[in-house]
Amino acid sequence: MAISEQLCLLLCGRPEESSDNGCEVAEVLSYLRSALTSHVDDIPWIMRQSKGRVAKFAPFTARTVLELGVTALICRLDPTRLLFVKRVQEMPAYAPDRVWKTAIRWQGDVVADKVNSLWHEGANPKEMTRALIGDYYAALYWKPALKRLCDVSVAGKGAWLASLQGLGEDAFIGTRRSALSSMFSESSKAIHHEYVVPVTSTYDRETSRQMLSRVIQTLSEFGVLANMLAHIPYRLDVESALDAILALEGYEV
Repeated sequence: MAISEQLCLLLCGRPEESSDNGCEVAEVLSYLRSALTSHVDDIPWIMRQSKGRVAKFAPFTARTVLELGVTALICRLDPTRLLFVKRVQEMPAYAPDRVWKTAIRWQGDVVADKVNSLWHEGANPKEMTRALIGDYYAALYWKPALKRLCDVSVAGKGAWLASLQGLGEDAFIGTRRSALSSMFSESSKAIHHEYVVPVTSTYDRETSRQMLSRVIQTLSEFGVLANMLAHIPYRLDVESALDAILALEGYEV
């Protein structure tokens, strides 16, 4: 199985199980899986190019894979959010030259401001942040998922899983939240042409390789944890999830 398929399994699950039933969630995930596959499969080609082309294409691919990956996870944890986007984009009036407030945004959908008190008498559902790696999702999803993973034997399943099991719940959320934000910022700077100096030294071959590797590893970690949640749609069984992340660990960018 291609490495892109392993990553898509962790992030998208198996939406083909419902694709014949007119399930819109499955349709969205199938599209995301196809897009992810296309960009991940481009990585070997990118890394064989000249240093100028590596600096041009690697940051774009890193950010694209990152955005597609987190969108797939949001779709499985909060399918209503993606169906809302889908319906708006299907409108005849939808135009790509306008800014649409319905779009998935990094700030708000992926990260959110710190919430000091999650549960209190005055808690209002309207004020609940629903960011993928925000405080509420950390408490409701990622910490329970990590706890379940820690109850599973990962002997012989590689260093990534062993490292995950060795992290405390708070340490995982803190380090991975920081990692995702750093990767988003790092890959975005070249895309938006923030630099006014040559980027070939900043995004040299080794730096680009490490950036793409970090994106794949971090998405794989969140992907395997997502499949630890019993309620998530198109979930992999535990053994399949562990095998997928082990295969991804062996992938060399």
